Amino acid sequence: MGPIEILSILSSLSTIIKNLKETFKKKKGKKPKIDVETVLAESERLEGYAKRSPKSQEAIAQISEEYLMPLEKRINRSRNKIKKQLDNPDSTRDLIMRVIEESEKEICWSLQMIKKFNGGLLPTKKFQNLWREHGCK
Repeated sequence: MGPIEILSILSSLSTIIKNLKETFKKKKGKKPKIDVETVLAESERLEGYAKRSPKSQEAIAQISEEYLMPLEKRINRSRNKIKKQLDNPDSTRDLIMRVIEESEKEICWSLQMIKKFNGGLLPTKKFQNLWREHGCK
């Protein structure tokens, strides 16, 4: 089982727990009891939602590691190029800006490919933050 599958499972469990808490908050005055049957029922309800919703947790786990890993490496290489230029005291502003622009093109392209292979969604908060940080469109 790879990191994407584990992420998908953890995300699903988190959603189930949040929904259970909301369900029990609605039952005011009663102390919530979480039993296996309630968790299973909530899980089945969410699975039904996931099958109906194109932007659901099911879509998050579509990309395979064989596509994700090389794309993530490209992103990391581009980010390292930016960092190296920023750390280099001999780099001119023009050179830094050129490296940033070229690297951001590569980062955004890689993130677009991740979205393409993942049902139109970025699979993690890390990728979502990179998308915003580098102004991808």
